[in-house]
Amino acid sequence: MDSKFAIDYKQILRWLMISAAVMALLAINYCSLSEHMASNNKYITNYTLPDDYEERNRPTVVAGVFYSSATKSVSSEKKVYDIPRIMVVPEIEDIYSATIAEYAYNLLSANQTKIKNILMIAPAIDPEIKQGISLVDIKDKKTKVDSLVSENNVKVLKTNEQQLKVFKKQLEILNKKLKKFQFIPLVYKRITSQELAEAVDKYTQNINTLIIFVSDLSENEGNINNEIAEQTIIALAKQNDFLPKIIDFSSGQKEKKDTREKDMSINQDALRTLADDIKSLQDFKRVHEEEIKTIAKEALTQAVFEGKKYKPSRKDYKDSIFDKGAVYITLKKQGQKRAWSGSVLATQSLAKNISENIYVAAKEDKRFENIKPQEMQDITITISLLSGFEEIKYKNEQDLLEKLVPEKDGIVIRSGNRQAVFLPSEWKEFPDKQRFLNELKLKAGMSPIYWSNKIKVYRFYTVEID
Repeated sequence: MDSKFAIDYKQILRWLMISAAVMALLAINYCSLSEHMASNNKYITNYTLPDDYEERNRPTVVAGVFYSSATKSVSSEKKVYDIPRIMVVPEIEDIYSATIAEYAYNLLSANQTKIKNILMIAPAIDPEIKQGISLVDIKDKKTKVDSLVSENNVKVLKTNEQQLKVFKKQLEILNKKLKKFQFIPLVYKRITSQELAEAVDKYTQNINTLIIFVSDLSENEGNINNEIAEQTIIALAKQNDFLPKIIDFSSGQKEKKDTREKDMSINQDALRTLADDIKSLQDFKRVHEEEIKTIAKEALTQAVFEGKKYKPSRKDYKDSIFDKGAVYITLKKQGQKRAWSGSVLATQSLAKNISENIYVAAKEDKRFENIKPQEMQDITITISLLSGFEEIKYKNEQDLLEKLVPEKDGIVIRSGNRQAVFLPSEWKEFPDKQRFLNELKLKAGMSPIYWSNKIKVYRFYTVEID
């Protein structure tokens, strides 16, 4: 065979080995790249909670009831019970807790004519209530003031709307289940379970009185009010030989109908407002707050102690923390601003943006001295997540001032190549609108008395994480 057509197996083997080495190198680089990839194509201002987030994170609620063991009408076969003596229902905060509460109150329908009094006990949430037991004036004709007031130093008080709602939501369901009854709403704060039990024990002697505790007993760890309720119920049950029965409970694992608009013929992004952005950022904070704090602390530690930038890895954090997001970092020392840095545009992942801006604030910004290791114990970090921008149209400077919303608006001004940004938090330092704008112009390198209607002005909002 002609030598020019001879197969050089050594050359082929050499090229195969080179190709394998190149492929291996590319694979290694890809793994490294994917681990530290700059960003996803999504934006945190478009973030939506996972479909099952509310269900997975809703606290468990429980309802229970106690009956007198002395009666003969408790039947394990027919499930027929005597008049309830003590009942536990959750505070009505959503459809799940409302369903549990109503299911519990259904037991009362069979005793409409027997239950004459409802003593409802809930923890005080009104800050004006300092200590003790108080009878709440809910301005309802069923509300009863009796010897409980004089015998136990119980105060009758008018309280805030939030406290009233606790009782009114329960009363709304009770009115559907019972005919005529006297309603006695009590709140307690900073008392012992023994004191509370002694105050209400006399009501356990009246078979026509039902004591209802509004409490999420299943969520009592670390909650002193729920612990007091639990201990009081146990004490009353033991003293009166009452038998318990769980009525229902829910861990929030309910089907939730997705009612979000899914008309794909409309460009939803084009219809978004700053309010939409803030809702997304607030949801993002709910899910990622601890991860954001971890990245910020690690970035500051590595910047100050090791002099290097922290590179968040995808294997350590949720994927959505690598969505694009604009962020401002403020470092404070003993409550005073020490350094800051940020980016108003979402050009890279939030994780990387946080890390890089912390490094700049701590080590590279020439306006400030570098953060020193000995300062670290006094340094706190505030992370501001930025919404998109909305241009403010105005006729003149005075018209612009009238359109500014103190404490809410973050403002960007731009004139030619001059630009400056103030976060909404700057209103604390410059509460006057004119002063705020003048300081912003100074920051942009303009005279505070300069004005031109060609200056572009944009507003944005922030969600802060401390």
